Amino acid sequence: MAEFHGNPYYNPEKCGLEIIEFIDNSKYEYTFDYTIIWRDIETGKYYEGSDSGCSCPTPFEDFRSLADMYEISPPHRG
Repeated sequence: MAEFHGNPYYNPEKCGLEIIEFIDNSKYEYTFDYTIIWRDIETGKYYEGSDSGCSCPTPFEDFRSLADMYEISPPHRG
């Protein structure tokens, strides 16, 4: 499985991804609680990932490949 070249949140294109949906569940200043749905540009498959923390870590810094995400069915659009 190919490794990402960059952070899938800040540089999705360097990871071969595009962000389809971004959900911010953060409740307090200086924290983050994000859920993102990405589409793999090469395969068209969809993946979901969530990350949360204080202001010190970078969101999704530990995501290094698609194995760090969950493959999901495509989102249904009205």
